[in-house]
Amino acid sequence: MSSISLTVLKAQTITATGINPSVGEDYVRVLTPSFSEGSSGTGQTWDISSITGSNSGATVVAVASTPNGANHPLANIAYDDGTNFSYFKTSSSVFQFHGIEGSVSMIYSNPEDLLRFPFSYSDSYSDSWTATFTSGLDFYRSGETTVTADGTGSLITPNGTISNVLRIHSVQVYTDSADLGGAPYIINYTNDQYFWYKDGNHFPLASTYTLTSSVSGPTTGGFYTDLNVGIKENSLLSKSLKLSPNPATDFVQISVDMEKNDKVVISIINMIGEEVYYKEYLSGNQSFNINTKNLDKGVYFVRVGVNGGFASKKLIVQ
Repeated sequence: MSSISLTVLKAQTITATGINPSVGEDYVRVLTPSFSEGSSGTGQTWDISSITGSNSGATVVAVASTPNGANHPLANIAYDDGTNFSYFKTSSSVFQFHGIEGSVSMIYSNPEDLLRFPFSYSDSYSDSWTATFTSGLDFYRSGETTVTADGTGSLITPNGTISNVLRIHSVQVYTDSADLGGAPYIINYTNDQYFWYKDGNHFPLASTYTLTSSVSGPTTGGFYTDLNVGIKENSLLSKSLKLSPNPATDFVQISVDMEKNDKVVISIINMIGEEVYYKEYLSGNQSFNINTKNLDKGVYFVRVGVNGGFASKKLIVQ
């Protein structure tokens, strides 16, 4: 393989730093009908620019700020979509699913590895997992997920063209079993999913899936992430965001690259998901001094939004 090819494949590797979400981030997905996943392999162009749908958002919050977070003691973040809380563990090696609280309470005794890091084209793994939930009956769910990075290239969405994308093919095969008056009640499922990721964006760029079960016909669907700015801008914003000093005592200087008249929104969020600072700016400034004297000692997340894009970094106040 040439050195140019090696450089391209390295750029399309996803990492924990580039993918794992942080408390205070939010995103909007456009829910769509399912669409063709296209071809696998390197150098692909996947065009989903004509799809349309309806918006659905979520915010990343601290587990301790959720009503039933104690049911998921190993999770360190949760997604709040307004109806359910979904629980995850992020680390340097894995993005892991731990359960749901809301319309049902689903608790994983053996969590599911949704992504492992770093992950590059042709990498693959299988992970077994188990969970329990109640939906009319008490169900035990057990399954295995096989995840393969099966393509690289460019993704064309209604937001524009995004290059250096890695496609993930995830197949979940699982069984729900319950006791129905002394007789076993068993449902078998296969969920065939495709996700498109770009390192530096903390949420999938798009997804399409087909879910089949032994008791009903297939269910299909998809989404793409509604990015107000391109992925390139989000990635550059994250790289340019700097906090100094960090740890901070009396103040922190927040610096970020932006255009002359960009609108800037700065918020600081504590570990239980509370927003302790919020201010909007319209200025050509590249840096902002924030007083931290009145903040309790501890860990916070600084979230900077610029014209719809955002980046977050951890701040320690001492």
